[in-house]
Amino acid sequence: MVHEIAHVFEGDLTAAEQKVVKDFGGSEPFARGFEKYLRDGKAPTPELKNLFDKFKEWLANISNASSSSSSLTNTIF
Repeated sequence: MVHEIAHVFEGDLTAAEQKVVKDFGGSEPFARGFEKYLRDGKAPTPELKNLFDKFKEWLANISNASSSSSSLTNTIF
């Protein structure tokens, strides 16, 4: 599932960040690289580490928003 979400995340990247992904080999290697990064904590390049850290933060923000939303929903109903 994280692999597919990586493709969604790419849509939020700046042009410079998209170039980092392209230089690494494109969308599929980027998604596989992030899966590996989550397993072992090591990024293949410093540039990808920055993107992977940004991706982790992006996911955390979604998770936090989702948790807040369900709390609010439970309070309302």
